[in-house]
Amino acid sequence: MRKGTMAAVITATLVAIGTALGIASSSSDAEIPADFLTITYTRPIEHGQIDVFGECPLGRQVAIDGKGNGEIIWFVQTAGIHGCSRAMSFDSDLDDQEKWDEPIIAREKFALNREGLSAYLNQLDAIRWSAQWQTEGATPSSQTSGCSGTYTDAMAERYLFVEKPGPLYALLAIYGEEAHHFNDVGCVVSEKANAKLLDAATTSFAPLMPSRYRLAPAVAARL
Repeated sequence: MRKGTMAAVITATLVAIGTALGIASSSSDAEIPADFLTITYTRPIEHGQIDVFGECPLGRQVAIDGKGNGEIIWFVQTAGIHGCSRAMSFDSDLDDQEKWDEPIIAREKFALNREGLSAYLNQLDAIRWSAQWQTEGATPSSQTSGCSGTYTDAMAERYLFVEKPGPLYALLAIYGEEAHHFNDVGCVVSEKANAKLLDAATTSFAPLMPSRYRLAPAVAARL
């Protein structure tokens, strides 16, 4: 993944909270392409250490490239009126990438062999979604199956980010239990199924918590 692409896309999504989900697009493909560049899945992790990490869960980001090389990143989050999000300081003197990286408390590298990567991709083929492939700067419009036209001002609990040659990307915001706000039974079922599937897909190679961490004092003060 090109440095900063996912940061820019997800940050733009957070800023645009309150838009309708499922914007129409002419391009759709419900499978991960064989020539994908990077697959990144971000989810919340309950830590049970409020005195250290605050009331919000940690965020855990698992990124894997087409050769099976991967990295796990854990970051702290803060609560806002729309839910928990990355504990960034938007009014600091840091550049955008530095703001994105500052809340990170740990990184771990890993590698999947061919069989492990294939098993992971096979699990992702069961995701219930419509992938809209777009260029950087476009409004993300991928959607969970059955959720077309739904609307919420809540933060998504999880994100699936896929990048392929072009470069093009698809970003799926997954609301999980928060999908009950959509008042659509089919949408709620698909949202919960996607969250369960994606959480399980990384279980064999991504630990829930880091073995060690470092929390910068400036970030800790925001928690």
